[in-house]
Amino acid sequence: MTSDAYIETWTPARTLLCLAVKARRSEGDHATLRRLHGELGNDAAAALAVAHRAEPIVAHGLSEAGIEGAPWDGWHEASRARIGRMMSLLDEIAARAAALGIPVVALKNGAIARALHPCPACVPMGDLDLLVPRGDFVRMHEVLNAMGFAVVTGGARADGVDAGLAEGGTDYALSADGMTYAIDLQWRAVSGRWLRADQEPSAEELIGRSRPMPGTAARVLAPVDNLVQVALHTAKHSYCRAPGFRLHLDVDRVVHGTTIDWSGVLEVVHRLGVGTAVFLSLSVPRGLFDTPIPDWVLKDLAPAPARQALLYRWLRSVSVFEPDRPKFSRASQLLFHLALADAPDSVWRTFFPPATEMRDRHGVSGGRGSLMLGYGRRIADVVLRYQH
Repeated sequence: MTSDAYIETWTPARTLLCLAVKARRSEGDHATLRRLHGELGNDAAAALAVAHRAEPIVAHGLSEAGIEGAPWDGWHEASRARIGRMMSLLDEIAARAAALGIPVVALKNGAIARALHPCPACVPMGDLDLLVPRGDFVRMHEVLNAMGFAVVTGGARADGVDAGLAEGGTDYALSADGMTYAIDLQWRAVSGRWLRADQEPSAEELIGRSRPMPGTAARVLAPVDNLVQVALHTAKHSYCRAPGFRLHLDVDRVVHGTTIDWSGVLEVVHRLGVGTAVFLSLSVPRGLFDTPIPDWVLKDLAPAPARQALLYRWLRSVSVFEPDRPKFSRASQLLFHLALADAPDSVWRTFFPPATEMRDRHGVSGGRGSLMLGYGRRIADVVLRYQH
């Protein structure tokens, strides 16, 4: 099997973008950034950063190459202030929870900014994703309420604590100091509708293996768990849906910021049956940012050559760049995710999970008739809910 990493057609703009945002750069990279910035011009480089929602990250990369001034300095400073306030909020929430004996694990960008990446300003995020045990979900809801947070209705998450307890999580928001703070409180680490319960890492096990972060009561997932979690989150976004391109930095930063037991990664991925989905999540940053993912890992996870070529061609047709550009249609997104399944029976079980999962995760109660209605709702959710 081939382990060729994913790439798209390289242009000067894409090369500048990828060099500017990657976790580590060489002196040769700095020289290339200076040359490309001169060729493109400051305005075009700034527009490129805006289009990819990566303003402070590109600003930092250019600064290391000796390119500063407007608008870069202002963008980086604004992000530094915002992320600093979000990290202070994370610390306060975790401290209040710890006083009640509730462990709080920061997921994705929250953990990356707090403990893994040297520049928190370069980790822009819209919300804090917090993982707690399911048994502590209601008490954590009360902690957030006491801090002034209110449940957000009409969003992607459940509209209340009871629904969140059934479905996997609830969104909260707080407006203070001229800024809106958003919290995604979860008891499921990855709650994509394409993933079955048996394909999700157990939250209790993840929390049990999590590690403390310096200077805060908040915790971070163990390195293998963290990498698998961000990889599955990227797959949940179809590798290209907003924030799109920026999502692939999560893998790059986790790999650079921790020591990864790659054999452990393969064991977890194969046990969950998500090899193809994780392969793409690793292959894209390897190709775009030269993330140090071993060839033997990609080779182990790679699907058959023809299927790999199909998935690459499909993803290139919508592009991991330009996240605000329309991506998949409803039908093509459905087919793309079905093509990620590692085995034919996995597709069947995605639409028809076991009855126990339907009752535990999808709110089904009652007898056979209720179960059949639940399966109907499940099929409609997978097929009809659509996001660009």
